[in-house]
Amino acid sequence: MLFRSKSLVDFAKAMNVPGASYTQNLRAFNEAQGVFRESGESGEKATEAAKWSAPMLVKIEQASAGLDDEGKSKMHRQALDMLRFIEDSGGLQSKERFNALANAGFKAIMSSGGNVDWSQYRQFKSISGVSGMFINDESLFASLEPIIGLMKGSAAGTGLRTAYGRLNGSVR
Repeated sequence: MLFRSKSLVDFAKAMNVPGASYTQNLRAFNEAQGVFRESGESGEKATEAAKWSAPMLVKIEQASAGLDDEGKSKMHRQALDMLRFIEDSGGLQSKERFNALANAGFKAIMSSGGNVDWSQYRQFKSISGVSGMFINDESLFASLEPIIGLMKGSAAGTGLRTAYGRLNGSVR
């Protein structure tokens, strides 16, 4: 058994996502915890973040149940990219911050008609480096969404990093 703590098992049983089984809840919790541990979070912090994110993963799985295998696979990859983006963006500070990032990202992705996705936001964040560290949520998800959609995450991140380098004199 993956879970030795009775409180975690009780949590998975009490997740209360319509249509989800206890096994799906446990799998989602284990996967979320694994994503956060991969990024170097301690066991306690990874467990707490998994409690915030596991219900969302189960809801995504339930929502994509009617899709074909390729669609389900894509939704699953996007869910994991979402967790990694949120973790990289400080979403493990609190449940409120986690939910704010997830909600803003979801709205941006839906309003773009699928033109941007979580993997593009991850690419943008990682490639822009220091120049993208202090971009607020509104700028990232609203103002930069059309640019990321047009150029994709890596090109938009490279552009921002280059512009920043030219402004501070490190790139000529």
